[in-house]
Amino acid sequence: MVRSVPLALSVALLVVAAQAADIPLSAEAFEDYTTGYTVTFADRAGHAGQETYLENRRVRWADHEGVCTDGSWYGMGEMICFDYGEEPVTQCWWFYLEDYGLRAEYIDQSADSTLFETGRDDKPITCRQPGTDL
Repeated sequence: MVRSVPLALSVALLVVAAQAADIPLSAEAFEDYTTGYTVTFADRAGHAGQETYLENRRVRWADHEGVCTDGSWYGMGEMICFDYGEEPVTQCWWFYLEDYGLRAEYIDQSADSTLFETGRDDKPITCRQPGTDL
């Protein structure tokens, strides 16, 4: 009977870990993971862009061409929402922390709009002006 306790505990921990992967990050956990870092994201087709997460929940997004847009983010329930000042609506996502890093799912699931973290470092992104060559 004593030998089955560690096995039962191991199975219970695996179940909890699997369930945790399906729980979106809280705003506080997202802030802890991202602030001071630049995260590179890709969709299933390839590179999507990079975002630098600054103090006070400010962000700088660079699209796949290196054109940047500044904005801010905030938590709304289980979602992380971004306001870049140019969009007609705020963009809200669910973020999950996986073994490889972040997985982001856009709230409009009518299209395949999942992004995956492909890199994370402490260097800010380099931006270029729209219409200029890289």
